[in-house]
Amino acid sequence: MRAEFSQISALTAAAAHVLCFAGLAAAHALAGRGALVSDPALALRLVVVCEAPIVIAVFSYLRRDTQSCSFFKAVARGLIGLPVGAFLNAFGAIVLGAPVGIKYWIATIYWSLAMSLLTFVPAACVFGTSKIDWQNVLSHSMYVPDS
Repeated sequence: MRAEFSQISALTAAAAHVLCFAGLAAAHALAGRGALVSDPALALRLVVVCEAPIVIAVFSYLRRDTQSCSFFKAVARGLIGLPVGAFLNAFGAIVLGAPVGIKYWIATIYWSLAMSLLTFVPAACVFGTSKIDWQNVLSHSMYVPDS
């Protein structure tokens, strides 16, 4: 039997996006102007440090099934989703031509963590391990050719 899920309002969604944008703005202000070009590892590290707690907290609050999944369980899923998503992003970046080497390794790790914060972590916090929800998300984003 499937549980009843409540939908969030447009104001709640807008507030979540504003909070996440505030984390990016704080990281940009701390890094300084032009830091992403002059020192990308530092700038991306600040993005991860400023953005991770905000994204995990906001999307754990907006979790899909509040009856069976506590806030702390959703936070734990977000913390687990961060390195898993970073690994998948790093693998994809390297496959698609990201530079490989000791010189670029730190920047690639921080870039992967930042991308994981924007892609995998919100989905992991909101959906958790719900097979039905993940199938719905993936079925609407996959290309199925007409045969």
